[in-house]
Amino acid sequence: MTEPMIPLADALASAASAGEIPVTTTTPREVAAENRRAAQLAARAEGPRRAAEYWRAIANGEPVPDVFNSRIEFDGDRREDGLPACATCRGARKLRRDVGPLEPGFGTLLPCPACLRDPATASGLAARSGLAAGLEQEQLGQTFASFRPCPLSRAAFEASRSWASDPQGWLHLWGEPGSGKSHLGAAVVNDLSARGRPCRYWYAPDLIAAARRAVGAGGNALDAFVGLQMDLPVLVLDDLGAVKLSDFALGDVLEPLLDRRYRARRATLLLSIGPPSAVKDAISESIGRRLEDPSRCKVVQNKAPQWGTT
Repeated sequence: MTEPMIPLADALASAASAGEIPVTTTTPREVAAENRRAAQLAARAEGPRRAAEYWRAIANGEPVPDVFNSRIEFDGDRREDGLPACATCRGARKLRRDVGPLEPGFGTLLPCPACLRDPATASGLAARSGLAAGLEQEQLGQTFASFRPCPLSRAAFEASRSWASDPQGWLHLWGEPGSGKSHLGAAVVNDLSARGRPCRYWYAPDLIAAARRAVGAGGNALDAFVGLQMDLPVLVLDDLGAVKLSDFALGDVLEPLLDRRYRARRATLLLSIGPPSAVKDAISESIGRRLEDPSRCKVVQNKAPQWGTT
């Protein structure tokens, strides 16, 4: 005759009372520490969601959510920076979120929404931000509005504009030299800068040159420089294939930089002449493999011919 089934909970309780399994107790201090950890995890998850609400409201011209009601960062005299005066931020151009020390985003500075919504102020701030983000003066005019897509470049244009509206994951644009990829990369940076979004544009050989200068500075300057690029919210890396390949360029800069951004899922736009398979064969197998991962990277070909050709 089959023995009756004993519920698992009853069996565990019986075994514990008989001393067959250890019984652990939790102290009030441990409970409080676990609750603090849970609250911190919840806050870290909530912060990006609330930040996304802020940027979505700014982009759509909607009222900023109540949670982002901000106080003036600088309470002194109005600041003169050559741009129109702003009664909201008094020329500081930044506001600090008015939240308590235990709330998500405490101490975070955000662009003044009133400045971003004033066309004259926003354009001036965008130009300054674009230069600070690594663009050259002539690239400030390379926007989505100034790009004239043809049928063959339409997919690349739409993909880059969509990605710029809410940078997530990786986007890889490839195509013939002179087909407009760099213009689209600059347009992404200009679009983000116009909305106060932090980003960085690098022409790939310039990135390697800057890393070499960091080596010359000595100490841990190289690690600090590469680490800074790893943690950028948005990175645009133009003309990957123009880098002169070396152990330093690949092993010390590009591969660790892109591997970290790939694993951390940080928004990254890569521009190159060849598709991921060409990047894997001619530049770096590890970088190429990451570009081939459809769960992390969207690959779009700019099929337009080189400018000036038919």
